[in-house]
Amino acid sequence: MEEKIFNLLEKMYIEMQEMKGSMATKEELQQATMATKGELRDIRGAMATKEELQEIRGAMATKEELQEIRGAMATKGELQGIRETMATKGELQGIRETMATKGELQGIRETMATKEELQKATMSTKKDIKQLENNMVRLEVKMDENFRALHDGYVQCMEGITEVGNKVDKLMDKVENQEIELQVLKSVK
Repeated sequence: MEEKIFNLLEKMYIEMQEMKGSMATKEELQQATMATKGELRDIRGAMATKEELQEIRGAMATKEELQEIRGAMATKGELQGIRETMATKGELQGIRETMATKGELQGIRETMATKEELQKATMSTKKDIKQLENNMVRLEVKMDENFRALHDGYVQCMEGITEVGNKVDKLMDKVENQEIELQVLKSVK
């Protein structure tokens, strides 16, 4: 048992020596700058109270809320994509220069016809268009009748020409036969 006590004392001595090595000396403590009670009061006055910290904590977003916000926010890539599709100041200025001013639009408005003027104007109505279509159909029917009549006349003329041609051929044959007969008669005389 004495040996156990001796071992225990030895361990305590070693631990005390280690603690002594890590402790500050008197000189180090005197040189250390420590706050006075007044300075501590000033620091305490500047610090937030528990109630103020609770208020701040209540106003701050939770991790889940921050995650939701982060999920809803655009990424750098998305923002870059938006930036690339947006017009530059120069492009906007170019568009602005090509657009009509209020005065120019007023001038155009003054030269344009009003609804009343357009209604008074003579424009083709559906009735007029239908009437024109009917007229065209009548003309087509008349043209068809005339075409048939012309075709019938053509056919009759061709038949007449063919008939006359046949008669001419017959007459030519007769004339040739008569010429031959005349030659024969002349030769016999």
